[in-house]
Amino acid sequence: MLIYGVRSSSFRLVKSLSFQTITILIQDMASQTYTHDIRSLHEAHPNLPATLGNLDLNRKVLAGNNIVPEDLNNAKATFSGLKSLSEFGDPRVTEERVKTAALRVRAVENAQCTALYSPDAVKGQQAVDTWQNQVSAKLDRHEGKLDWQAERQDRQTEIQEHHSAMLKYLVAIISNTKTLASNARQIGSNCQYQPLMKTVAGDGFLLALQTARFLHPTVQQAIVPLNPPPPIGFILETFKPDVTNYDDMDILNLIVFYNEDFGIRPEDNIVTRIKKVQLFLTIH
Repeated sequence: MLIYGVRSSSFRLVKSLSFQTITILIQDMASQTYTHDIRSLHEAHPNLPATLGNLDLNRKVLAGNNIVPEDLNNAKATFSGLKSLSEFGDPRVTEERVKTAALRVRAVENAQCTALYSPDAVKGQQAVDTWQNQVSAKLDRHEGKLDWQAERQDRQTEIQEHHSAMLKYLVAIISNTKTLASNARQIGSNCQYQPLMKTVAGDGFLLALQTARFLHPTVQQAIVPLNPPPPIGFILETFKPDVTNYDDMDILNLIVFYNEDFGIRPEDNIVTRIKKVQLFLTIH
């Protein structure tokens, strides 16, 4: 049976060895050294943290270090742990990253087998070189594929969000055209205006503070930002249709919601401010 490139038969082989045989293998390992670096999973995939739960993803193998069983045990434990996290739906552990962990198990296992069972040092060196190059190339391809897939997904998401924002903006503009025409027909002192849809992203907290520069400090302190700001296409639920009776705070609330100052200057009095709001609602 083959699981992500790691043969379960090799695990059963280790379990079948006698304690004396395992001891001899460990002693032989101690006299051998790695001929190449084997990078950690964290190095292969920088987006993965150095540790994930009790998994050490930053353990690397350096050329010249003594071969020890812990290196292979760590690689296998890391593979098993990542596979379990992937099956549980951890978004940080994709199938490609599990495959990369499996490749690393094979890289460590091959380095140890070559050191133990290859009597010809030259051939052993060549075998390790070839294998390491193959594994490194696969790791690079997996890493590049992940980066490309992530970049493509980010780009698609960005395009979808842009199209969605443009659609909401166009719907708001079309709807506001009808509302502006209706508001323009209001005549007299008891005009009842309809609210427009929001067309500017963000909130106008700073704009409101600027226009309230010469108002009473209590009014200035009553201005609060909207967090989160309402999206484009929204209508102010607390809109008061009787604009002619607005006070300074009513107008400031509109500025914060729409993120527009309606052409109001800090020195404008309340009468001028109301007229500019009426213009916004009729000939925007």
